[in-house]
Amino acid sequence: MPRFLPEAEFAAIENILPDPEIAAERLALLSQIEKENASKLVVTTRAALDQPAPSRGMLRSASLEIQRGPNMAMPVLLSALSGAGYERVAQVTTRGQFAVRGGIVDIFSWQTSLPLRIEFYGDEIESLREFDLDSQTSVRTREQASVLLSAADNTGGRVRDYITQDALLIELEPAAAGAALAPRPAPPSHIQISESWIENDDAAPEDFSSAFVECDIR
Repeated sequence: MPRFLPEAEFAAIENILPDPEIAAERLALLSQIEKENASKLVVTTRAALDQPAPSRGMLRSASLEIQRGPNMAMPVLLSALSGAGYERVAQVTTRGQFAVRGGIVDIFSWQTSLPLRIEFYGDEIESLREFDLDSQTSVRTREQASVLLSAADNTGGRVRDYITQDALLIELEPAAAGAALAPRPAPPSHIQISESWIENDDAAPEDFSSAFVECDIR
């Protein structure tokens, strides 16, 4: 299933913060690309490719992998969260917070759309569940989950850094001559498609205008 990487929002007006949902969506998809388990087809804009993003490798190294079973004791998890700057609260309400009630730990990671509820039985994780903030009821049971520790504020790289060497880059309606996409480093396969012929040099995009036809079939 194709995934869309939205452009990052920047505060254009004082005291108006960017949409945290868009920031989380970007982090989640970049993290999946980093771990090589993202959708095979990612759609984005030319502007998004040059926007700041965590340095390549940061999302992988900053991810704490959690799964059911005896793989992590509760004190180890709490120490990792505190060390990463997560705020301990009575009840999580926003990303970057965690709460503890007996053997239950709630975490709202930077890259997730829903918070995670982890239930411990001794040193064993008995259950992992995503839950709704308003109703506090479980939404989905998970066998494993990732918690992003320290990459949320890192902007040492660019989105284009996540284009791998084996990627196929398809650019629709390339920019004017001299301004076309030039990933660094460029992937082996870079296709440019335009509805009209662009005569700028020997590497001009091929004319695919005749390949687009009107069709009444829905």
